[in-house]
Amino acid sequence: MPFHKIIRISLLLFALLSMALCVFCGINLHHAHSQVRHLQSAVPASFTADLTTSGKSSFIFQHSTPLYNHGCIIYIRVPAGMDRSKLIHELQNASIDIRLHSRGRTLAAIRNAVITSQTQLLAFLPAHYQRYIPFVHLDLSKAHLNTSEAYLLEFDINTPAAAPELNNCSFLIKYGWCFLEKKGYYLSLFLFVLSLILTLLLCRFALVQLITRRKRAHNAQNNRVLYLLASYPRWSETFIRLDLKFLEERSLPITIASLFPGDCDCQPDWPKVTLLSEQPPSLSSSSALSKVHSFFTALLPRSAKAVISLFKHRRLLDKLLQICHDNHIGHIHAEFADLAALLGNEAARLTGCTFSIGIHAIDVHKMKYPSRMLFGNVSFITSCNLAAAKALYHKCPWLNVKMHLIHHGVDLSLWKYMQDYKQPKTIQVLFIGRLVPKKGVSILLQAIAGLIHGSLTNVSLTIVGDGPLEDELKQMAEQLDIAKSVTWMGRLPQTKLPALFQTTSCLCVPSIVAKDGDQDGIPNVITEAFAAGLPVVASQAGSIPEILSDKTGWPVNNLTPVSLASTIVECASHPDEMERRRKNARKLVECNFDAKKLAEKRAYLLGNVKASDDLFVK
Repeated sequence: MPFHKIIRISLLLFALLSMALCVFCGINLHHAHSQVRHLQSAVPASFTADLTTSGKSSFIFQHSTPLYNHGCIIYIRVPAGMDRSKLIHELQNASIDIRLHSRGRTLAAIRNAVITSQTQLLAFLPAHYQRYIPFVHLDLSKAHLNTSEAYLLEFDINTPAAAPELNNCSFLIKYGWCFLEKKGYYLSLFLFVLSLILTLLLCRFALVQLITRRKRAHNAQNNRVLYLLASYPRWSETFIRLDLKFLEERSLPITIASLFPGDCDCQPDWPKVTLLSEQPPSLSSSSALSKVHSFFTALLPRSAKAVISLFKHRRLLDKLLQICHDNHIGHIHAEFADLAALLGNEAARLTGCTFSIGIHAIDVHKMKYPSRMLFGNVSFITSCNLAAAKALYHKCPWLNVKMHLIHHGVDLSLWKYMQDYKQPKTIQVLFIGRLVPKKGVSILLQAIAGLIHGSLTNVSLTIVGDGPLEDELKQMAEQLDIAKSVTWMGRLPQTKLPALFQTTSCLCVPSIVAKDGDQDGIPNVITEAFAAGLPVVASQAGSIPEILSDKTGWPVNNLTPVSLASTIVECASHPDEMERRRKNARKLVECNFDAKKLAEKRAYLLGNVKASDDLFVK
């Protein structure tokens, strides 16, 4: 039986049990409430006794309601002109024995009864009995009584000289609510409220399921796909542009949208997108107030962050819904499990579209929003690397049946293999990527400094890219006294990289796992270097081991400046081994990282989503 059917049957059984519990607790609660009202309305039996004279006296009474096994309470009235403390003092000096009889047998007996405010029963006395206070509790737990009949109450009084106010003391006899009945009442009330809430939630769930299924049935003829991004275009995300290009070439009815503009201008040959906002997302300031705000925001639970984000970006959600309506969208695919996935999932829920997500690295390793609000309505998930898929599986095992491993590839027609590649006479190391902590550029600078200040002086480093650490890294190169050997080229168009590869000894990728958990998936620059035949020296952080091994490149298992420097030298010192690994790398890319073949898998998933494949609807 399919997993989603097992889930639905389990939810149905749970709903039936919840409804049965609600009815059962409701009946018990009604019974307990009726009992309490009966106790409150019962008229207490009353009698008077003379406590100033020693002797025996008896009183016959019949309670208006049946006595229960837990007994009854005898109340005494504080006489007029006497306060409570004096009454207690007078009774402590007296010796009063009390016995309760019925049908010739003794039901309860108390010797030397002393007034006390402690009782095991909760009594219900009307307001006009305010001057009555509990005297004794007659325990009838062993009497096995549950009927209304006549009872004989005997007083055996032995008092020295009591106050004259006690010559005609008024007494009341009434039973009340015992401790167990009180607990049972509140337990029934709690279970009734809980089961009622569960029943209402499950009814809401079923109603949302029904409404969503009707929406999806109505959208069945809408076969267009909305490909949603948080920001576009981004200079470093060449794989996104390549995927979109091949998806459009496969005539997939696709509409591309982005919440915000990216960090560069869209080039004429890049896929065009619809921007929901012309303004980029607000960047965090370095001011003290902004740091305090970030600190307290980090303390919020992820569910609260999701609710705040949905409210903050409600206008973007409205525009997203309008795009779905205008373009007859039947499926929404969000790339990266971030804000785009949160809004895309909500839009899919409101429109009845099916929904999917593509995961990468930090969006899963350090998830910002709750998994149920990102993946609760998902039809399938694509992961571009195995590490991200495993991370999501450990957090949400139930999503394993929805997972598809589809790497990001390269356009082999743009990356011709360098058949006549020759090692430069000097060691020329190349780095391509963003200058952010996870790229480990500081380790690379230290490794180059170690080579230059060691026995090798003919070493140079070319860095292509920019980022927030650029100024800090340039200052570090100055401090290491290697500034003259490092060339900072900034951003370069992809078309200029093949010529740069031909004059390079190796591509170095010293990636690490940053302090905030950010790490690489499979860097696209590695697959591009493999396709072109450029030797690659790389760490084993993130998902790099999935593509780079000692058969296809030069892995650095324990990344340090020393180990990285020695691996660079080893790569440049063995031309025959370099040639063998270059060819293996090219074959690997041709087999597993051909972007056109991978686009076919993506297009098939996006074009063949079934509305019945979903597990949950929020």
